[in-house]
Amino acid sequence: MKLEFKKNSLMIFTSVIFSLSTTISLIPTGQEIWTSPIIQIDLENGLKVLFEKDDSSQITVIRFDIKGGKLAESKSKQGLSYITTRLALEIPDRQKAQDFMLQATQFTMFCENDYSAVVVTCLSENLKDSLVLISDIMLNPLFSSIRIKRIKENMLNRDKIEQDVSRNMAFQAVKGSLFKETAYDGSVYGNEDSLKQIGRKDITGFYEKYFTSNNILITVSSDLNKEVITEYLNQCLSPLKTGPSFVYKEVMLPLIDQKTFQINRDTQQTFISIGYRLPPINKSNYVQALMIENLVGKGIGSRLWPLREEKKLAYNVSAEISYYRNGGMLEALMETENVKKMTALEAIRHALDSLYLDGIDSQELEMTKEYTKASFLRSNETKSARTATLAFFEIMDLGLDFFKNIFGEIDGISLEEMNSYIHEILDPAHRIEVTIGPE
Repeated sequence: MKLEFKKNSLMIFTSVIFSLSTTISLIPTGQEIWTSPIIQIDLENGLKVLFEKDDSSQITVIRFDIKGGKLAESKSKQGLSYITTRLALEIPDRQKAQDFMLQATQFTMFCENDYSAVVVTCLSENLKDSLVLISDIMLNPLFSSIRIKRIKENMLNRDKIEQDVSRNMAFQAVKGSLFKETAYDGSVYGNEDSLKQIGRKDITGFYEKYFTSNNILITVSSDLNKEVITEYLNQCLSPLKTGPSFVYKEVMLPLIDQKTFQINRDTQQTFISIGYRLPPINKSNYVQALMIENLVGKGIGSRLWPLREEKKLAYNVSAEISYYRNGGMLEALMETENVKKMTALEAIRHALDSLYLDGIDSQELEMTKEYTKASFLRSNETKSARTATLAFFEIMDLGLDFFKNIFGEIDGISLEEMNSYIHEILDPAHRIEVTIGPE
């Protein structure tokens, strides 16, 4: 049996979807859904730039993605990608720090499984000055022993802080089970043992090998013209050395040997995550992953919504996908009262198993497609979000055209394809269950 909605919930959902459908139907599929064309620029030293002219604000977002990430590390030196990228962004003196503050320039960095990234946000009028400062720091990093020691300590502290959150604990438990003993396993911050193995020579070698014009992707969203952006980037980044691009190799994923986790914590609520493995990324798999994410747990009308709205079993319900080049994971998430833990766990299992057994009909497929389109538009509304998605698609080999035409890709998924995908992904025999709360 499918998990049925109450009449009023279905009416609300239908009304919302009709509104979304009406809005989206006015937007042609393809490039026209974005404010202006997104183009590729090739700099003089071979750097690839994806550029979008967006006049919505006088702000420029520029993003540097370095291919490799955790995949470029050895198992014994986990955290090397993060610490190298962090040091490549370390402000060397107080004067440069003051300059950034006067320019109102913000920058940050992070590391993922397949890449690391540096993101700069500034007033467009200050872009050239900001690029001069950023490029000087990135092209001439200081790998001193004092800086390395301080950042290692910071990495361990950040990891402890993040792992003290139930959501992050559940994520790591699911990821650790699905990708055990692969390069995707473990924290981007490394651990005490791996950080002890990383020295200045390792950091210098990693930087020289991967911080090259052939291995860095630049994504820009700005109100400035293409010619201005090209000129600034050529001037500031011309000294960047060339080198080989990181070669992504296939990662053999393990059999799942642990499927149930009970993490005891003295909390007022119990956090539940039901995880499933996603297949290697390609256009069809990624689009269907977006659709199943919305179908399972994104808002009114999703399969998990009645557990909150009608059965009052949850404070929050949601679903999230995390995708890497060699595979990904879908999590169905719920936060419930401790006394309702077992009832809530049975209910979320039932909702997911019903979807696995029965699939969806044509009406629910169309609703899911329209909601997925609306969700994609909302999640890419800002300049920083669009640059992130553009860079992700490029690194995953999905490409610029996929970003332009993703609505067409969504519309192209048939009912048979979607139900086949649901039946493959949501197999109860392969799911991982994590509960975090009092024993």
